[in-house]
Amino acid sequence: MVVADTHKTYERLTSAGFSKEKAEALLTMAGEGQEALATRDDTERLEHTLRADMEKLELALRADTEKLEFALRADTERLELALRADMEKLERTLRADMEKLELGFRTDMDRLEQVLKAGIERLEQGREADKQETDAKMREMELRIKHDLMLRMGVMIFAAAGLQVVVVGILLALFQSG
Repeated sequence: MVVADTHKTYERLTSAGFSKEKAEALLTMAGEGQEALATRDDTERLEHTLRADMEKLELALRADTEKLEFALRADTERLELALRADMEKLERTLRADMEKLELGFRTDMDRLEQVLKAGIERLEQGREADKQETDAKMREMELRIKHDLMLRMGVMIFAAAGLQVVVVGILLALFQSG
């Protein structure tokens, strides 16, 4: 607290023309104002308190950040495990679908081969006079079968390529997120 010589100040005020009452009132007001002023000790205590509060806040923020980071890592690991499980399930499903397609293709091929053999047998049993007509029908049937086989092979190749693109996309997304 700042100490002022009030007697000297009182004398200055009265010699400057202030009445005794006005000089005393002015000194009383100045004294009250000084009590409201902060001293160096007050500001140092306040600064110390503020620093301590800021350190506490910083420690709390670091602890909260570490908790959030830990939770985020745990969530990321859970998501990664779930994604891996989903990818494995998708891969199994894709493999099963591919096996079904392959089995269906083989079955269709066997049927077509039987149809072709039966057609050939019928044509061979036919008359020699109809040989040219029979040969034409056989070529037409072979072309249809080849065309049908080509279409089915194209569908299977397209399906396999699509499944590979999906698997590669999923693997890329997994590796990019990890």
